Amino acid sequence: MSVVFSLKVFDRRPLSDIGITVKGIINLLYGVVLGFACMLLLGLQMILTGEMEASFLSTIDTSLLLPNLILCILVGTGEEVLFRGYLFTTIRQTSNTWVAAFVSSALFMCMHLVNPQYHLFAFIMAFAAGLMFIYMFVRTGSLWLAIGFHISWNYFQTIFSFPYTGGMIGNVIVVALNFFIVWLCTSKLNSSKRTELNL
Repeated sequence: MSVVFSLKVFDRRPLSDIGITVKGIINLLYGVVLGFACMLLLGLQMILTGEMEASFLSTIDTSLLLPNLILCILVGTGEEVLFRGYLFTTIRQTSNTWVAAFVSSALFMCMHLVNPQYHLFAFIMAFAAGLMFIYMFVRTGSLWLAIGFHISWNYFQTIFSFPYTGGMIGNVIVVALNFFIVWLCTSKLNSSKRTELNL
């Protein structure tokens, strides 16, 4: 809420400047589905490599499904609005897309320093995820795809109790696959309908 307040009061910018529009909200659903599919792919990889037991579904605590959903909606939406919506677009106004993408992703990565379960690879993947979310934003011109994916990823990671530091191979595959999927699905869009990335 503080980001939205700053955007409207101090910057005097509409929400559409950070990719929040009613027209693009369908991308929220696409993001949720994509995030769920990627989490299943990651889970399969960790089962095949012995990083996780195949019986993980039996460990789901149904009493926490709704509280976790509410928390993940708040966290996923808040982080996307702050790092991709506000910071990325604000930095890009005085710099360029690449610098803005690097800085906002680096700050997103640094935010995870408070997580004691993270190690070096996890931080690298947090940075890569930041770039992936930015790519989703600039290719669609909407923040909703990244928001939906972020919420879905966090939610299913939580309820399935996936390890934060597991799935090294799967994480690389998932990030690379998402760049390709987003590129493929948006390649036929009219360039005037999305933010230019010059790729």
